[in-house]
Amino acid sequence: MSKLVEVLTRAQALGFIGLEPIDQYMKHSKAHLDAACLSPTELWCDLGSGGGIPGLIVASIVPELEMVLIDRGEKRVSFLESAIETLGYQNRVKAVLGDVTELAHLQKFREKFDGIFSRSFGTPAIVAECSAGLLKRNGKLVVSEPPIEASDRWPLESLLELGFSEIDYFEGPPRFVSLLLGNECPAFIPRTWKKVSKTPLY
Repeated sequence: MSKLVEVLTRAQALGFIGLEPIDQYMKHSKAHLDAACLSPTELWCDLGSGGGIPGLIVASIVPELEMVLIDRGEKRVSFLESAIETLGYQNRVKAVLGDVTELAHLQKFREKFDGIFSRSFGTPAIVAECSAGLLKRNGKLVVSEPPIEASDRWPLESLLELGFSEIDYFEGPPRFVSLLLGNECPAFIPRTWKKVSKTPLY
């Protein structure tokens, strides 16, 4: 059993990922790359990384890619730090503990990422607002989508207020949406987690 499979099996045992077969998580994570069209030397973020899906798997496929795995759970971040060490990714993958609505206003993270992966972080409005402040201009947000299309999940009129300018859909399966931050994100975005979660922009 490879080290990565061992790490993901442990994540499953700890309840940080679901009970699907590990190879299904591997395939789904690999599919993120088709939607991302990333450069190997870029800096990407896995938003709400949990057990490291898709971040750790993507990092294993693209050996030069730098990744930041963000999560607000201390136990999950402790697991991610251990996993990064086990896999030997310390020089290019970091686990960060914190509320992304606060991290996105820190100079260390503000407008620093070429792209963001989001698998199950929250509703589209929450994901979009929390991601906008982290992305560089022309950075991409790649979100795993439900298998059945829902046309009202990503209204461009509302997303324009955050700086997003283009939306691409990848029908798969699995399905993804990619949002391009073509314009500047307003300085007050994201709002506090309480406001983002209780009064989403759409």
